[in-house]
Parts: sequence; C-alpha cells; structure tokens
Amino acid sequence: MGAEGTGFREVRRAGARFLVRADRAEAVEWDLLPALGSLAGAPGVTVVKENTVRTVLRVPFGGGTLILKRYHSRGLLEAAKSLVRSRPRTEWRIARAMEAVGLPAVRAVLMGERRRGGVLREGFFATEEVTGGSAVVPWLVERFAGRPEDPGRRALLFGLARLVRRFHDAGFVHGDLHGGNLLVTGEPGAAEIRILDLHTVRGPGRVSRRARFGNVAKLLHSLGTVTAGADRAVFLDDYEGAAPVLGGREALPAIEAAIGRLELRRLASRSKRCVKQSTTFTNERIGHFRMWRRREVPSWAPLHAVGDHLLSAWRKTPEVLKHSRRSILSRQVLPGSVEQARVVVKETRCRSTLDWLKNVFRTVRGLKSFVNGNALAVRGVPVARPLAALVAGRWPIRGGSWLIMEDLCDLTRIDLFVLKRYAGALTPAVRAEKVSLVKAFGRFVGDLHRRGIYHGDMKAVNVFVMRAADGTFGFRLVDYDRVRFGRRVSRRRRVKNLAQIAASVAVLVTKTDRLRFFRAYVFDEDGSTREKQYARGVLAEVRRKIVVKMDPIE
Repeated sequence: MGAEGTGFREVRRAGARFLVRADRAEAVEWDLLPALGSLAGAPGVTVVKENTVRTVLRVPFGGGTLILKRYHSRGLLEAAKSLVRSRPRTEWRIARAMEAVGLPAVRAVLMGERRRGGVLREGFFATEEVTGGSAVVPWLVERFAGRPEDPGRRALLFGLARLVRRFHDAGFVHGDLHGGNLLVTGEPGAAEIRILDLHTVRGPGRVSRRARFGNVAKLLHSLGTVTAGADRAVFLDDYEGAAPVLGGREALPAIEAAIGRLELRRLASRSKRCVKQSTTFTNERIGHFRMWRRREVPSWAPLHAVGDHLLSAWRKTPEVLKHSRRSILSRQVLPGSVEQARVVVKETRCRSTLDWLKNVFRTVRGLKSFVNGNALAVRGVPVARPLAALVAGRWPIRGGSWLIMEDLCDLTRIDLFVLKRYAGALTPAVRAEKVSLVKAFGRFVGDLHRRGIYHGDMKAVNVFVMRAADGTFGFRLVDYDRVRFGRRVSRRRRVKNLAQIAASVAVLVTKTDRLRFFRAYVFDEDGSTREKQYARGVLAEVRRKIVVKMDPIE
C-alpha cells in the first residue's frame, strides 16, 4: 500500500495495513487499532449509520471524536470491484487531494485495508468529526423556514454554488452529490460547507460538461423541498459566474427536465427497496415459502398470522371478512409486534391451471400488492401499510400468496361513513361537512391521477376516511395490487376510476354533490372546468355497472 506521501505512517496490525496521520499515529496505533473489532459495543461509541455495505461509528478519541467507517466486502461483485477500486482508499486519496488544493474537506486520520488474495475483506476510513454541523436541507429549514428572501439563505445558496464550481474547476466530480453529502457548519453569514462521502469522487482530472451538468442537476433535485424554480435559476447564475460552462440560463430548461427524470428514477428505486436486502426490508426462504417483510416484523410472525388465517377460513369464523373463489380476507393478530398489532391477511388463491400458468409469467399477486403498497407510501399516498408478503412454492411452480397489512379498524370506509353521517335530514353544519368531504375526495383522486397513479379497483370499499383535529378530511387506500404507476393516466382510465367511485357510493350523495366532486377533480387535473365532460363519460360507464342504492357492495 505504501506510505503515499509524507505526514503519514504505515502501520500493520492483525493482518491489516493502515495509513495513519503522523501527528495521531502513536495514539491510533496503541489505543484505537487494538479495539477496532469491538468498537460497536464499547462505552461512548454510537452507531451513526448501518447497512449491508458499511457501518459508521462515532468514536470518542484523544479528547475529540472520530467518525469511523467500516466497510464490509460481501458477494462476488463487491470482491471484484475491490481489486480495482477500494472505497476507503478512494476516500483517503480524495480527502488529501482536496485538502491540498484548498477545498474544504474532512480531515482524514486513518485508512486501513484487510485483504486476502488481493481481495478486500474489510476496510476502514476515519476522519475527525466536524462538530455542530448538519446537512444542507435541515440547516436551511431550521433557520429560514417561511423566509425565502432572507439574505442569509441567499448567501448559503451562493456559497454552495461557488463551492461546486470550485470543486469542478479543481478537477473533481462527485458520483453522488446531494444535500445529504454536504455538511454546513456555522451560522448565516459565516457558514462553511464541506463535501462528504468521497468514495464516489473521481479526480483530479478534466471534468466534462456532461459531468458538471449531472452534478448540478442532482444537487438541485435533492434541494427540491427547500428551493423553487427561481432559486434554481439564481443558483445556475452563481455557478456559471463570469465564465459560463453549461450555457448560462439557456441550460435551465434542460436542468429542470433532468430534475424531473431524477425524481422518477428516485421513486422507482425506492419502490423496489422492499424486495431487496436493506436497513428497512429483508427477504428469505422458510421451508415452502418465500417471504418479504419489514425488518421490525419477526421472521416467524407472518407464518403464524397466515396459519391463523387459514384456520379461520376453514372454520369460517367471524375473523373472515371476505371469502370468494379468488381471495380470502381475515383479521388477525401479528404476534411479536408492538402491542400485538391487528393486521389484515389477504390470500390470493391459486385454484386453476390458468392461475398456475399466470404465476409463471407475472409477479404473484401477494408480492405485487406488497410492492405497490410500499410504492404508494414512497410517493406520500396514505395506505394501509404492508408489513409482509409470502408466496408458496418456487418459480416456475408458484401457488397461493398472502399479503399481511395494517388493519384500519379505527377508520371507516367512505361508503359506510357516508351512510352513517349523511342519511336523513341534515343540519347546515353537517351539510357543509358533507360538501367538504366530497371536495376533499375529488382533490385526492385528482392528485393521484395527476401524479400518474392509477388504482384499478377504485371502489368506495377500498377507501377509508381520516379526519384531522381541524375537521379536514384525508383518505387511505387498501387493496392496491392493481395499482399502476406512470407519467400520466389516460382519459379512459380516469373515467373508469370515476365511474367505479360513482357506482359504489350510496345515492344519498346527490347529483349536486357529484358535480362538486367532478369540479374538484378536474380543477386539480388541469386547472380547467370541464366537469360536465367528465360527468357525461362517467354516466356512460356507470350504466354498465351495478350501482349502489343504499346497501354497500362488499
């Protein structure tokens, strides 16, 4: 590994090689390195972050604090990558290179690698902790929430733009430049920004326009919750300065388009995390079943809930909510969970040869529901939270499947809510409440469609009503295995959803109420008032459906 320059000392310990900053070498060698293997449980040591790739620890040391990253090399792909590029070594090299050219960087203290046959088995990288710092977004929210014109906020964004330009001009490009990797210290007017997570940084060398553009777009995308279009335009001006490299303001439409693509990619990526090993989700095979679950749910608990569900279905107990040829729903208790949580188990049955053939070529319904429920939650849509999914058998021979989700027993379905609250003569206050509910629901459905979310079974039985302390209404979705995501929802699918809603709500929701719903829905869609056009399309679709009079359809 070599000493890699002056000011650092090479130390060998327990089969690993370390490079240590010379002024900390003796203390690190005799106090820190012998305890590396047991630091996670040592007094005063806290875990900052932990995932399948690395563990980040905050370690009291020498009168200060170190941030120690411990990298784990798992799998053939990671082993092959380590032959070419080592994350701890890259962080070490980039931190020193940035420090050499005067860029604000974390102060590297040590880097170590334990290799076997040339393959990295374990890596270490430690820096001195920068006290009193926070990421860009929380720093801005804490100090300037509701004050977008504050000079301190403007100064921070200007400093950020100029730092990124200096970073690029010095020959560096960051593979993951977002607000969480920018640490701000100090107060407005005297704030300093440091760039973190250097293992994806390349350089020094020539930085292409494409790389600059990608860094700027990704950073601005990550700041979307605290910036607006005008902020992005000013940020671009500050980045370009007197020597434009991206094309000045003419590059802004392309950057906005790139931000939109990044958001779609972010949503798609986060939606798929539930079927991978991560800090929140896990999956495993247990006997005849393949299981996907949230990590806080014990591995044996879903099997127990499914067993209780099958017993309830066989005995036809009151816990069974629905029993049909295609599916069975029951209410169960999830053992081992906090307060023995009530859950709903939905079984998708595999009863025919056609069902078995479909499961060869499609995602099994239970797993599809689990993925869709988490995808809706990622997009901020309130749902009955999916907790686990189980599939019987192995591909290509896969049988029934089960989804275990949160039980919304404390809420009421919207069709039952309407029947309970608005039957009979209404007082002016209750009539006003009804109007508020209708409009809120119209906006809710319109917002789903505007965001490209289509629910293939948008009946009233699949929508539950929430009511906030201030009287405003919200809604939560269930039965989401037929949800689809895209850039837009076609007019045909919009009309189908609206007809499903219209046919499944009792007739005591009057024509006037339904027009109010359409008006709220259409306004959210495109700002126009074409509610009558939608109403005509919906009426034509409703004629082909069974329409609820007073008794709800289950």
